[in-house]
Amino acid sequence: QRLFPWGNLAPDPTRAVYDCTGDGSPAGMCAVSDILDVGQRPLGDGKWGQADLAGSMWEWTLDLYHDPYTIIPCNDCSNLVDPAVTHRSIRGAAFSHQGPALETVIRFHAEPKMSQNATGIRCAKTKAP
Repeated sequence: QRLFPWGNLAPDPTRAVYDCTGDGSPAGMCAVSDILDVGQRPLGDGKWGQADLAGSMWEWTLDLYHDPYTIIPCNDCSNLVDPAVTHRSIRGAAFSHQGPALETVIRFHAEPKMSQNATGIRCAKTKAP
């Protein structure tokens, strides 16, 4: 229910790594140095403190990719079983994408065996009590 993980304010370099500006270079000047360590843009953290949900790297999700997108009423669920589907959803856009691609509704798809320099995974842990 947010346009971006941090809320509805437009992307800017204090909230996300995008448009190849992570290293401070002009937009569109892509280099490996544009890929920053996790957590470098804390103003872009999500509602529960998740870092880098937009920009930096496309992130694999557990969900299978369906087009058109289908919404099935559920709570904390994933679409995991469909023998006809081989692609998984990736979300969040990457360091090389422009601001509009960072919207939370944007998703893309890829085969899990695919490898590319702009797609990664998210490791998460709960905070100790």
